[in-house]
Amino acid sequence: MKRSKLQRIAALLLALALVAGLGACSQKDNSSGGSSSANTPSSSEESSEPSSSAVEEKTSGDDQEPLEITAVLTMFETPVDVNSEYWQDMQERCKVIYTPEWVPVTSYNDRLSLLVSTNDLPDIIRVENLSTPWVVKALEAGMFYDFTDSLGSDGLPNLSALNPAAWTNSKYKGRNYLIPNSRGQYNNCYFLRQDLLDKYDLPLPSTIEELTAYFEAIAQEDGMVPVPSNVDSPIELVQSAFGPGNILPVYTEDGSGIVPFRLTESYAKSVEYMAELYGKGLLSKEFALLNGDQTEDLMVSGKGGIYSKNAWHSYRINEEIKKVNPEGSFEPIFGLEGPGGTSVFYDMGYSGGLSINSSVGDEKARRILEFMDYTSDPDNYNYFYYGIEGTHFEIVDGFPSLTEEGKKVVNNSFYIPFTLASATYTKVNSPLAPAEYNLEMQKKVGKVDELAKEIDGAPFLIFNIINSQTWADFWAVNQVEFESFRADVITGAKTIEDFRAYQQQLLEMEEIKTAMTEYKTSYDEFGFDSWEAS
Repeated sequence: MKRSKLQRIAALLLALALVAGLGACSQKDNSSGGSSSANTPSSSEESSEPSSSAVEEKTSGDDQEPLEITAVLTMFETPVDVNSEYWQDMQERCKVIYTPEWVPVTSYNDRLSLLVSTNDLPDIIRVENLSTPWVVKALEAGMFYDFTDSLGSDGLPNLSALNPAAWTNSKYKGRNYLIPNSRGQYNNCYFLRQDLLDKYDLPLPSTIEELTAYFEAIAQEDGMVPVPSNVDSPIELVQSAFGPGNILPVYTEDGSGIVPFRLTESYAKSVEYMAELYGKGLLSKEFALLNGDQTEDLMVSGKGGIYSKNAWHSYRINEEIKKVNPEGSFEPIFGLEGPGGTSVFYDMGYSGGLSINSSVGDEKARRILEFMDYTSDPDNYNYFYYGIEGTHFEIVDGFPSLTEEGKKVVNNSFYIPFTLASATYTKVNSPLAPAEYNLEMQKKVGKVDELAKEIDGAPFLIFNIINSQTWADFWAVNQVEFESFRADVITGAKTIEDFRAYQQQLLEMEEIKTAMTEYKTSYDEFGFDSWEAS
């Protein structure tokens, strides 16, 4: 990628012009939530004073009854107890009565599909992906509140100051219906066994060939499953190395559409690669049934070879494996080179977020936005991400460090009910790790920037951003059939040529042709075409 292009990406993703302001919540002593740290956005950004109108709004807001909120939220891990010290303190601090329904991530889409179909949504809805069929259905039906015109308001300074990439990439048809869970550009990586790389005198893989050699070598270990997961994450890792499709778009022959990444040649080559791994005994025989928890269990028990996870888990899983193997260690990779290109992607600047039920009306929607503006104040970042200082965390060497109590409750579900200020290394720094470990991880994720220079376009997983109602409807009905066909190819029941013929059959369907046109329109709305080589 040309240098000017990389600079444009960096400007888009890292611009964190954060300003501090007063929200609608009543403030207590900020000592439990406002400590400065190397992980908080406020530690390196200059804040401006709130306007007088914001103060007046806050003062009048104090006379209101507590804001009652219902929500449905994704449960990744055991969530904070609503009867806990933290939750009660949060409700008092913010003058809210917040009642969440927590739904396990594995059944979240089913639960939300039902709520959308019965038009029985609560006030706040956690959305993980704007292209998920139930989300598109809700958006098209007008179930989510459009607050685009509220951004930039004097009363919402903190929301307006979130990472601009988050606001841009979370739009639907050019409008904002999602308050994004914003962050910096670094997030996902793929953990490999560094101790086994050393044992077999192998380099940290940077190509598909080196990755395959690693899998083949570690297969010699007793009970080892080199690829202990379903095939979605390994395909995500290798597809762009086989060619355009999931990062750089594949256009239709006339240029009027963008081909869904699963129907591209690079995807077929990725499936073929999975079949090769399966044939060599390197991919789990139960790949179609494995979930993330099972993959992690295999990894931390020393029986797995690759694991896709947020970079901030590095310290934790390294500590976990040492309980069963004192010599065990994990090292992240962020992408690969291959015969068709480079595979690497930036985080899109956010990961899910919160939508407001449009039926709540303008007044309540505004109060919810003001509540989220308060939670996204940089001075409150630690409070809503780590809990109460002195109870759940302490500041050690400039970084939040979880206490024993914090380790029991602060996890990937803790911050889900809130909107946080943008922080570049949110998904890199671990609250469990010493400061020097986090600083070293910050250096390691620089590899993403290095690899991104090799991509002649926007290094995002574009289908996590662009959308098509027609594809969403098609995928809701045909996902099981497609994945079953793919599994048959991987296990040898069907050939890769059968798969290519199946892809072509789908591409000739009128609804897929419509979906490709919609994808192109969406791609243009997000402005990704401006990243094409000049």
